[in-house]
Formats: sequence, C-alpha cells, structure tokens
Amino acid sequence: MEEQFWAKSGENSHKSLFWTAYSNLDRIEGIQKAEACITAHGFITDFKEFSDLGINICIEIDGFKVGDLYAALSANFSMDPFEPAPVQAGESKQIYLNISFKKGSGNLSTVVPEVPG
Repeated sequence: MEEQFWAKSGENSHKSLFWTAYSNLDRIEGIQKAEACITAHGFITDFKEFSDLGINICIEIDGFKVGDLYAALSANFSMDPFEPAPVQAGESKQIYLNISFKKGSGNLSTVVPEVPG
C-alpha cells in the first residue's frame, strides 16, 4: 500500500481539515492569491464572505497534494501550524480554510452596477 504524509489541523474525520490563515494583504488581493494557490492544487467547491474581515473557502483536493497546498498558502499567508498524517492512494480531502484580513473594517460595501430598464 502506497503511503505519504500530508499535514492536518483540527481534523474531525479522515477526510476533513480545518485551516486558519491570516493576511496583511488587501482583501481582494488576498482572495486572488488564495484562489491561485488553491486552483494550482485542488478545487474550490464553496466560499462565504464575512464583511471585509474574512472568508471561508471549502476546498476539495487529492490527499497527496495537501502538503503542497499548505506550502503555497504559507508563502502568502500566516498559517496555523499542523502535523503530518498518513494518506492512502486515491484518498481525497476536504479542507475548510478560514482567512482573516487584518486590514478589514467590518463594513463590506459591495457596489451593485445599475442596470438600465
């Protein structure tokens, strides 16, 4: 049986991980960097924005790529540490990533374009 190690944080089952990241970047720039890291290694299946202070992203990823994703995110964000755990071949993981933005004010205003008619 093939085995490799990936990193975990706050694991509640064999397939789900909970990660926390902190960013000094502007919210839009931070979201773009997170998206680039995630799409290079896995897939975004859902996301929720919480004013301009934070975002939760649900990620689906091959278990062998979890360590690579963590390294990519760590290059752009301050990440909580995690410990390695074994992964079986073909096993996918679901990661719940919460990113907090330090530059947020708590008042997210979204400009809605006017539509004629």
